[in-house]
Amino acid sequence: MDDAEIGKPGSCELDSWVSAASNHNFAAVTNPFCVIKLGIPVEFDGQIQRTRTDGVWSTSVTPITKIKFIPVENHPFGLGISGGGNWDVSTGANNNVFVYVPFTFQLSKNFRINLNGGWQYDNIADIHYATWGAGFEWIFQSPFTLIGEVYGQAGRLPADQDGNPPPENRSSSRESNSACVIRRRTKSIST
Repeated sequence: MDDAEIGKPGSCELDSWVSAASNHNFAAVTNPFCVIKLGIPVEFDGQIQRTRTDGVWSTSVTPITKIKFIPVENHPFGLGISGGGNWDVSTGANNNVFVYVPFTFQLSKNFRINLNGGWQYDNIADIHYATWGAGFEWIFQSPFTLIGEVYGQAGRLPADQDGNPPPENRSSSRESNSACVIRRRTKSIST
C-alpha cells in the first residue's frame, strides 16, 4: 500500500520492517528513498528484501519511481503514479514489473485513507494481474501512526506444473493480505 505523497526535493528517508508468520515464513525489508527534482519532484526507492517462503530463502531488489500529480497539501485528495520492477539478487532474473496509481484522501489533519489500483506482470509465471489496495493512516499520538491495510491481486491463477497453463476456468481472485501496524514517524534527512 502506498500514499500519493512524496517528500520534499533533497530529502531522504529509510523505512524498515520485519514480518513473521506461524508457518515460519519471514520477511525483512529495508527501503531507502530520496526525492530529486527533475523538473518535477521524483521519488526514487531502492527496496531490499530478504524472505523465507516454504523454507526457501531469497533476496530481491525492487527499484521504484513515484511522482505526484495532485498534492494532498493543497487539495482534499492526492493522486500519483508509481512503477518499478523486482529482481532476484542470486539469479539476476526479473521477477515482475508493476505500475499503480495511489489515491490519498485527507479526511482530517490526523487521518487519511489510501487507495491503490494497478497492474503487475509476473515474469516467471507469464501472467498479468490487476492489483488493488485500501488502507488508513491515523496519527493518534504524534509521532506514532496506526496503519491498517488490505491489498491483493486478481487474475488468472498460475500453472499447476511448470510449462502447463492453468485450465481456462481457473480465473480467480488471488488471496488478499492485510496488516495493521503502529509506526513511529521519523524526520527526513535533507541532502
